[in-house]
Amino acid sequence: MTSELSLPRSKQTSVEELQETPAPDTPLDELLARGFYRAAAIAAVQELTSTIPDKPAIDPADHSRIFNLLYIRLSCLTLIDAMPLAAQEVKAFEDLNNPMVYVDQLTGEHLVPWDLRVLNVRLQALGFGDPRRAVMSFHDLAREARHNIAQATADHDNSARELWKDRLYALGLKIAGALVEMDDLSGAAHQLTSLKDRGDGKVSLARALLWLHIGNADEARRVVSGSGSSLNAGDKTVLALADMADGEFETALDKWRAIEEGEGEMDEMVGMNTAVCLLYLGKMEEARTLLEGLVSSGFSSHTLLQNLSTIYELCAERTKKGLKLRLAERVAAMEESSARGLKLAFGATRPCGSQNAADPPKGEELDAGGGEDDDDDDDDVVLSHDDEDGSVVESDASGNVKASRRAKKPTKASTIDSNAIEPYPFSKKTTRAYEGPFKRQRKTPHILQYMYGPAEAHTKLAYGMLNRFYHLETLPGRPVDDSSGPLLTPWVPEGVGPRQKLVKLSKAGMAPYLVKPDGNLAVLLGPYGEQQEITFPGGANRGVCLNGADLPTDSHARDERSQPKGWMLDAGGLVLSLAWAYRPENTDPVLALCVVPHSDQHHPNTAERDAHLGSRKHGIIQFWKFPAKKTKQEDMVPKAEPPILLRTLMFDWGRARRIKWCPVPPTEGSIMGLLGLLTGDGKVRVLEIENVRPKERSTFSKVDTPAFTLSIPDEYGVEATAFAWVNINRIVIGYTDGSLALWSLYPLALLSRHPVHTTYVVDIASGYPSRPYLVASSPSTGFTRTTITTQPNLLQWNDPLQGFVSCYPSGSVTETSVGFMHHRYFPHVRRVADSPSLLTCLAAGYTHPFLLTGLRDGSVWACNAANKIFATRQDRPLKLKVLEHEYRPAERFNASAVRDSDDAAMAEKLKQVRAAVRILGGWGEEPNVWRIDRRRPTQKSSKKKTTKKKAKGKKKARTAGKKKAKGAAEEEEEEDDDDDVDAMDVDEDEESSAGEESEGGDEDGEPVAKDTRSMINHEPFTRIMVMEWNPNLEYGCWAAIAAASGLVRVMDLAVDVD
Repeated sequence: MTSELSLPRSKQTSVEELQETPAPDTPLDELLARGFYRAAAIAAVQELTSTIPDKPAIDPADHSRIFNLLYIRLSCLTLIDAMPLAAQEVKAFEDLNNPMVYVDQLTGEHLVPWDLRVLNVRLQALGFGDPRRAVMSFHDLAREARHNIAQATADHDNSARELWKDRLYALGLKIAGALVEMDDLSGAAHQLTSLKDRGDGKVSLARALLWLHIGNADEARRVVSGSGSSLNAGDKTVLALADMADGEFETALDKWRAIEEGEGEMDEMVGMNTAVCLLYLGKMEEARTLLEGLVSSGFSSHTLLQNLSTIYELCAERTKKGLKLRLAERVAAMEESSARGLKLAFGATRPCGSQNAADPPKGEELDAGGGEDDDDDDDDVVLSHDDEDGSVVESDASGNVKASRRAKKPTKASTIDSNAIEPYPFSKKTTRAYEGPFKRQRKTPHILQYMYGPAEAHTKLAYGMLNRFYHLETLPGRPVDDSSGPLLTPWVPEGVGPRQKLVKLSKAGMAPYLVKPDGNLAVLLGPYGEQQEITFPGGANRGVCLNGADLPTDSHARDERSQPKGWMLDAGGLVLSLAWAYRPENTDPVLALCVVPHSDQHHPNTAERDAHLGSRKHGIIQFWKFPAKKTKQEDMVPKAEPPILLRTLMFDWGRARRIKWCPVPPTEGSIMGLLGLLTGDGKVRVLEIENVRPKERSTFSKVDTPAFTLSIPDEYGVEATAFAWVNINRIVIGYTDGSLALWSLYPLALLSRHPVHTTYVVDIASGYPSRPYLVASSPSTGFTRTTITTQPNLLQWNDPLQGFVSCYPSGSVTETSVGFMHHRYFPHVRRVADSPSLLTCLAAGYTHPFLLTGLRDGSVWACNAANKIFATRQDRPLKLKVLEHEYRPAERFNASAVRDSDDAAMAEKLKQVRAAVRILGGWGEEPNVWRIDRRRPTQKSSKKKTTKKKAKGKKKARTAGKKKAKGAAEEEEEEDDDDDVDAMDVDEDEESSAGEESEGGDEDGEPVAKDTRSMINHEPFTRIMVMEWNPNLEYGCWAAIAAASGLVRVMDLAVDVD
């Protein structure tokens, strides 16, 4: 049980009381009760630092008093719009949930009060600029709350159980608010839908405000109307805000006036929203009068001044400057009022720099006067965040709070408080310095020596690998002789594979299950202007063979353009994971898919969701064979036959989340291999997959008993989240508690377990086959050993390059780059690819250094990672868009298509279609440079270039003839060198790719705004789910690509090399 903190409720005070400055010796409780939050924040820190005269110092062992003062300090800073300062102060707290530090070893109770822990999570997410941190930390607190609920239930302590239930529900609302801040509106909506209505008015109000923040006004009305009780002022406020969000300003105006009449006193929030409605209805004079009346009544919040400045901007040009100056003088002449504008019932003013979950929508606040469209910065007197921190928060006396953007510094107070804390310096510019083996101007031989030396044999292997693939830009080449094409890893001695033994496993029982999608899937294939439509029947498990132009072909085609280049099939659901089987030579490749129904990602109502949960215990794995033939050049190419569904395995362990084959092929022909499987019950199982006999087709079986089950049954709530094969008999597994465990299959035993992380392990990759002792793991949040990523399928080992490939570590949510981490230099990440949209998956070659990246917009890109890593200043690495996948559900086109169609057969066909997909190809190569269109030139740099050109122009004017031509050529070459991107330049190339400017800003001297084009939302089933290169040498250039629509594309990406 943890203690609970709460601030004393401030009583209703008059204007005269608020204008009084509290005495220095006023008790802290009285300051809080009277609403003097700024003075209370200063008094709390004075007591913490023992700087109050004639008062004994606080006992360092009195943790209850210390944590109470910290909570008062942070809460008051939040209430007076000083969120940035509070966010900086909590950085020093680190993790308040650490049981090794803040839990009493004798009683087992947490020393830190619950309210302080929750507030610390919120503020640390703001301070570190990582909203994902808040989501995961809230989930950790929710896990603790569930544990305490179970403990209280076992102890029959009803009061404690209800307390923890309330806290758990409040955490659910905070998680939804944090998801809103991450712009994950669909996730926030799903979180709110999963919360049951408890009949509490305050909880219903918070849910309604969150729905408004997301943009769903109808759902907000439903939550308020369905509370069952009579509408109070908060419910009426939500209904009025919902009308404003829908543009019904006349209706909203009537509701705001009714609220004002019901309260009987002037409320700042109600007055501002009433003025906004009047402004949108064309009654600007009435809105101006209303806002000026609020200022005359003593209100002076940031939002009020900004809205009134907006109305002044809409006035005549000759009068707006005087109006704004008079407003500034009027506010500066006011006496200090620390509690004005801080009515917390329904958010009269939103704290600057914060986005609380229960904030009203942005429709109540106008930015035209002080926003970025205002070019008259000299006349803008809206207080900035820095101005407020310096003049309102930290000064003991208010003094003159008039400020302008021209001054660029806080206004000094008339009297200086010696106990005031200096504001934290905020700057978006980064300072980076590096001295080491990868410093710029290093040549490729030095890089190879550092990465693969000092052994001469290893350096020669790296040179050979680089020479084999360096001339290929984006796709691997088809083998011409022994010195070209894919190769087995050169880092493993010959004969290692055949010497390994495989243990025979027991067989399993079987029973048939099926996943049937609703309706057919219409697909448009082929290059632009020549596309053809084909239909995949729902549940038919059908595949087609495609030629080089992505058009259907068959065995009767003779021309070169119709030769097969791959396949496409409909798996019928979401492909969460796929894996190529390790096959002996001269055998057709086999691809395993774990498929879940599309309904798993729908958001039904409560009854439908409860009914659907029972079906989620069923899992499915499909095994597809792709016919191949050998050419005269002894390489394997696709055969003009459709793919074959060999086997479908079903089980009752939950949805299949991830599958991985044992990396060693079997030595006998009766089994296909060992398949590792992670299921929804949080366990890893190993299945023995038998080969299908020649006459056996499309068998459907149910597995009752697996060969091996790897789990930790003694620890409640610890489940597997990711796994990887280390060798033929070892598997490493990551768990929900952040630990990594190494398992042996034969004999079945847990060999070791290490507490590597503190949160969920999202992905794991091992260095097999050459470095099986290396394991890279990525947690959902917190510190990581190799890289930072937020989703699976974005971490993989590349054996030719001897390193891990993963999402580039960055604190920006707009990061779209892929990084390479050599096993000798884990912390040093090299950027190898950049993408126009957010990454969803990647695939690194097993027999070559080529990389595939799948994006949220449905596109797949290819590049040569070695070209980017070892590029010189003269090289320009390229990348290629392999395909683009676009999905449209039936509800987006069926209605209009059926209505406008004159053909009855066509109308009937459209009714049976569940969705349509368009796949485009045929793009050309483009530069693989991440800074293209990601920054804009600054005024400072443009002036430098202009001065440089003028100086060189004068010098050339003094020369003649050939010297002029030579000078011009040298100038052009030098300018080109200035714009070059050095692939090994750490000081420049390793800067943030989110659009931050490191050496200046825009024309106003401000940092350049981040490029948010990668955050554009697309149709959910447009994204690429998972990809995989074939690990077999003969099929090393084949790749499987699975999209969220259920389509799986298998492509032979080898290019002909001269």
